[in-house]
Amino acid sequence: MVVNQQYERMAQMEPDFRLLTGVIFTSWVQTVGVDDARQVYYRAPEDLKRFAYDFLAGSYKEYLDQLAASSAGDTFNKVFPEPSDMPAFRAWLQASLKERGTGAVKADQK
Repeated sequence: MVVNQQYERMAQMEPDFRLLTGVIFTSWVQTVGVDDARQVYYRAPEDLKRFAYDFLAGSYKEYLDQLAASSAGDTFNKVFPEPSDMPAFRAWLQASLKERGTGAVKADQK
């Protein structure tokens, strides 16, 4: 068996575990429907909620607010309350991605 001394196995993985878990969590939330997303979001720790919040707002805010207007459900803000300190989180995420050279994601600036 030949071992490549130049290949660093862990260099393929994001070294900041917060960023890694947040991206995985958000990617997974995108695969479920709004009802399952609601349950997952409710049970998630605050730090993971921060990663998923802007995606959820972009995907479900208009839909849930329209349902609530017709008295058929709760508003987006009731279903997916905004986690604390989102402006600081968005700034940290932008800086982290820029530092890695991947560019910055467009997060809603509030």
